Amino acid sequence: STVKDLETGNKLIVQSTTTTAPSGATTTTSKVSISVGGSSATGTVTVDNSDLSSAIEAISGTETVVSIEIDDDQTTEFSIGQESMQTASNAGVSLQVSNGVASVTISDRDVDSLSSSGTVTVNVSSMDVSSLNPVQSQAIPAGAIGVTLGMTAGSSQISQFRDVVEVSFG
Repeated sequence: STVKDLETGNKLIVQSTTTTAPSGATTTTSKVSISVGGSSATGTVTVDNSDLSSAIEAISGTETVVSIEIDDDQTTEFSIGQESMQTASNAGVSLQVSNGVASVTISDRDVDSLSSSGTVTVNVSSMDVSSLNPVQSQAIPAGAIGVTLGMTAGSSQISQFRDVVEVSFG
């Protein structure tokens, strides 16, 4: 993998893998991540457009997901400005935000739909399942982890997407 320091103090990580199919055809994909350093006192990470542009320039092969990662489960909000959303839309990439709680992937089609809606904010945090009412508690298996997920574009809450929004935990 290649690590590059960005002007913002964050790091760009590019990992390339080549796979060979039984037919002998090879496919090269790269995972491009922006690693946000440290934790945020406000719990919010703002995605810098120059970092996103650098990540898009580093894409090679067939991978089209740019991941914004922070290794801090206390940082729960990712803010992606309209300029950054338009940059991602123009490049046709999907965006993934990831903290110590979960990763959320927004498809390229949804990035395109949201790119003219203002700043997009994704909230991902763990929740205390003991605070749920009895009916909700019965629906959750013992030992399960609760996660709160919310997304806004501009001042509007987003509840419908063109594609599936992928969420993975941990």
